[in-house]
Amino acid sequence: TCLKDRWFIFDFVLVFLMVLETWVITLVFLAAGMRGSSSLSNLSLLRLFRLVKILRVTRMARLMRGLPELFILLKGLRAASRSVALFWVLWWILIYVYALIFRLVLDGPTVYFNSMPQAMNSLLLDAILPNHAHYVRAVTEENIVFWILILSFIAVAYVLLMNMLVGVLVEVVQAIAVTEKDGIAVVSLATDLRS
Repeated sequence: TCLKDRWFIFDFVLVFLMVLETWVITLVFLAAGMRGSSSLSNLSLLRLFRLVKILRVTRMARLMRGLPELFILLKGLRAASRSVALFWVLWWILIYVYALIFRLVLDGPTVYFNSMPQAMNSLLLDAILPNHAHYVRAVTEENIVFWILILSFIAVAYVLLMNMLVGVLVEVVQAIAVTEKDGIAVVSLATDLRS
């Protein structure tokens, strides 16, 4: 039954806390004459319980068992993580050196190289990732922390995974080519033996 399922109980407690926070406590405050959100600000602790729902990601383990190819890809990511990290370090060193060169060569104010952070940002966004420059700048205008988040997302989703996809496709095509080559060799050998 459902009361034996821990995830069901966990979801029930979360829904109960949300209903309590959203409707019941609000009605109690309104009935008591307290208005405004300052009275409700102390209830943010209840919102933290909602974050625990992220633990449901552990259900991904079931998916891993059902899709061994995904597990192999994740193992490949882990195995390549040192090389990828060194690549990112080299990338940032290169950006820093060229930003420094641009700052030293260009005298006076420029559009892209007024300061070292601006020069590095311009080289990264306008030279390396021009397709994403407008989006990154728009997101960063809202909060500077989003710059780190959006660039980490682009780095993982766009650069790392897409290059890994290319590598996987090359490996698959190579494996198919070897299989086909072996098949052709077997057919050729069979026809030679028959004649």
